[in-house]
Parts: sequence; structure tokens; C-alpha cells
Amino acid sequence: MNAVSPRFRAFGLLLLVLPLFAACDILEGGDPPANGRVELDSEAGQQLTVILSTDFDIVGGNPEVGGTIIEINEADTSQTTSPGTINVPLGPRQRMYFKMVAPGELTTPVAARIYIEADLISTKVVQSPGDSAVFVYTFSSF
Repeated sequence: MNAVSPRFRAFGLLLLVLPLFAACDILEGGDPPANGRVELDSEAGQQLTVILSTDFDIVGGNPEVGGTIIEINEADTSQTTSPGTINVPLGPRQRMYFKMVAPGELTTPVAARIYIEADLISTKVVQSPGDSAVFVYTFSSF
């Protein structure tokens, strides 16, 4: 029986482990994202209330309804008109909270396409007066 030298064993182990480190880099996706974007799409002139935050904490979940409990530390609330685009710098924590609320005079559905960098992550729609839609994004490096 041929004995395998310790040097050859170490080299073989390195060849087995090296792809795992490369896979970690691939899974991480490189640098964390810096920007988000919300594209609002509807017939011209639809008014919406938009709440945006990058300063919030996820403080728990509600297993009964399958939701997440968010505590917003600071947010911007504004009135906007669709169609339009909202650019969102994600900040040092790489997170975004977005909520749109349809006012009482909504006449057609409004879709919000949410992008992180160039990737479409989600689409939310409000269809009736008083409807709201929420989107929460947090970057994870693992």
C-alpha cells in the first residue's frame, strides 16, 4: 500500500477547502448595497402618502399573524404623486422601510417596484382608497 505524504495531504485539503471560501464570497455578493429605489407606477396624478426610514429596529415577530414588529426610530413622511421615482440611500445599516398609503381619492391602482441597487426585490400594490403596503429590507452578510 502506498503511503500519502503529509505534504500531499495538506495540498489536497487546501484544494478541497479553497472552493468553500470562494463560495462564501459568492454568497456574500461582494460589497453591501448602498442604494435602494422605489418606482411608483400608475395613471398620472395619483396622490400617495409615503413613509421612508433607514433608522429602524426589528424588535420581534408575531407568530399569530406571521408578521414582524418594527420600531421606527426616525422616518420621513411625504405626499407624492405617481408615477415617479424615489431614491433611498440605505445608510450605514443597509436597511429600508417603505410604506405607501392610498388616500381617499385613489382612482386607479398604484404599483411600487422596489429595487436594491439594480435588482428588483419586490412589487407592492395599493388598489383601493385607504389601502397601504409595507416593504422592509435588511442586508445580511451571511
